[in-house]
Amino acid sequence: MNPNENLTERSIIKKYLLVAQKISSIIPGFLLAVIISIGAVYFRKAIICISPGLGKGLSQILLTIILGLIIGNLFKIPDMFNPGIKFCVVKILRLGIILMGIRLSLFAMAKIGLLSAGLVIACISAGLFITALVVKKLGISGRLGTLIAAGTGICGVSAIIAISPGINATEEETSYAVGIITLFGVFATFFYPYLTHSILSLSTIQSGLFMGTAIHDTSQVTGAGLIYDQLWADGNTHLSAADIAITVKMVRNLFMLFVIPLLSFLYVKKETGNAGTVKTQKLKSFFPVFLIGFVFMALVRTIGDHLILNKNPWCTHETWIWYCESQKQWAEYILAIALSGVGLNTKFSKLKILGIKPVLAGFSAAVSVGLASFILIKILAPYLITL
Repeated sequence: MNPNENLTERSIIKKYLLVAQKISSIIPGFLLAVIISIGAVYFRKAIICISPGLGKGLSQILLTIILGLIIGNLFKIPDMFNPGIKFCVVKILRLGIILMGIRLSLFAMAKIGLLSAGLVIACISAGLFITALVVKKLGISGRLGTLIAAGTGICGVSAIIAISPGINATEEETSYAVGIITLFGVFATFFYPYLTHSILSLSTIQSGLFMGTAIHDTSQVTGAGLIYDQLWADGNTHLSAADIAITVKMVRNLFMLFVIPLLSFLYVKKETGNAGTVKTQKLKSFFPVFLIGFVFMALVRTIGDHLILNKNPWCTHETWIWYCESQKQWAEYILAIALSGVGLNTKFSKLKILGIKPVLAGFSAAVSVGLASFILIKILAPYLITL
C-alpha cells in the first residue's frame, strides 16, 4: 500500500476522532440546557395550578432563564458541562435567531429597518455621549469607559470583545465591562417586557422598538421579546414584539462596522495623540454573520408568500402556513434551550469585584439609552402605525 495513502487515512481518522470528541464534550451541557427548558414548561404549569394569576403573569422563557440562573449560581457546575453550555449560548442561540427570520418578509424587515435606523443612531449616540461624561466625572479609565460605551450602545458582549484588541484593553477591564453589561442586561430582560406593557403602556410595535434599542445583548433582546409575546401577544398586528425587537437589534449590530473602528480611533488619538497606532481588524470580526441567515429566512418567507399568492399548484396555502408555523415553533424551542444556557453561564459571583464606579457608569449608560428610546418612540408614534 502506498505510504501516502496510509498517511491520508490516518489523518482522516484523526479528524473524525477530533470531531467525535468535540461533539461528546458538548452533549452534557447541551442536555442540561434542554432539561432546564423542558422543566420550565412543567414548572409554569405547576405555578398555574397553585396560583393561576401568578402563573399567567410568568412566561416560559422567563422561567427558563431564572431556572438557569438559580442552578448556575447555587450549584457548582462541573467543568464537563461548560463546552455544551457555551455551545448553547453561541451556536444554538444564533440558529434560533436565524430561524426567527421566517416570521418576517423582506418587505417587513426593510420597513422596520428604515423606520428604526434614526432611532438606533440616536440611542447609540446617547449611550456613547452619556457614558463619556459619566466616565470622566467618576475618574474611570478611558479603556474601561470605551468598553462600557460600546457594550451599552451597540451590541453588548460582542461589541466589547470586538473593540478590546483595538484599544489594548486588559483581560480584567474586558471582564469588568462584560460583567456590567451582563448585570444590567439580565435585569432588562426580566423587567423591560413588564415596563413597556404595564407601566409605560406602549403598543406591541413600540415595545419591540424599545426593547430592540434599549437592551444591550442580542440574547437579552431575544429573551425579552419572547417574554413579551408569550404574555401579551397582540392579535391585531401581524408583527410581534420579538419580530420587531430582533430586527431592530440586527440594525444595531450592523453599526459595529462603523462605531467600533471609530471608538478605537478616538480612544487611541486621545491617549497617544497618534491615531495611526490603532490596530486594524478584519471587518468580519465586527459583522454578525448570523444576520445573513436571518435575512435568508426572510427571503424564503417572501418567495413562499409570493408563490402561494399566485396559487402555485405544488404547494397549497395550508401547507405553507403549516411550514411557517412549525418553523416558528422550532425557533422558540431552540431559543429556550439557548436562553437556559445564558442563565447557566451568568455568574453573579464574578460581579462582586466590579466596584461601584463602573456599575454607576453602566447604570447611567443603560438609563440614558432607555430614556432616549422612550422619548423618540413617543415622538415617532404617528409614523410607527404604518408597521
